[in-house]
Formats: sequence, C-alpha cells, structure tokens
Amino acid sequence: MIQIKLEDMMWKRRIRSISRLARLAGLSRQTVDALYNRPDRVKGFRLETLEGLCRALDCRIEDLIEYVPETDPELPSRIEDAGERDADSDRIGAVGVGTTRPDTQFVPPSQ
Repeated sequence: MIQIKLEDMMWKRRIRSISRLARLAGLSRQTVDALYNRPDRVKGFRLETLEGLCRALDCRIEDLIEYVPETDPELPSRIEDAGERDADSDRIGAVGVGTTRPDTQFVPPSQ
C-alpha cells in the first residue's frame, strides 16, 4: 500500500491551509484536498503534482509518499515465491537441464 504523508509535511513546514499549499504548489485546491483528506481513495496522480508539492514543501519524494507492505497471510510474498523458484531451478540444474556450459563467460558490453 502507498501511504501519502502530506499532513505530516504540512505540519513540519507550518502550512496549515490546503488552499495555501495549493497556491504554493501551483495545484488546484481539489487535488490537494483529495491527497490530504482522502488519500485512501487516490488511485494515482501526476508527477507534476508530486513535483509541485515537493517544491512547495521543500522536501523529497520520500518525505511525501511511502510504500508500506500489506500483511495479508493469504498472499505469499514475492520473496517467498522467488525462493520456491530457486529451489525448483536447483533441482532442474541437478539433472542437467538448464545448466550453463562451463566454457561460457559473461562479457560486459564495451563502453
């Protein structure tokens, strides 16, 4: 889940009004209001919006948005899935299928 931390940054920068932030960021009040009051309903926003907010709040992108992994026990994590694939590939490699030839080497592209 993506968490929008706009309220925190506004308080840190002592900006107490959505209208004022919208003016400083060059955004509509409706856009800032949605990000501030209904972040769980926001499905996406433009990079220009993020840039305006960062400029107005004098902050980095990481200060405004954060990825928080969901903890749903029914959904396997991607790391666990990758681990299962690695175990499968080890088993396949053991019987000689999909192994690399020993005489081949990785050659980086010339610069």
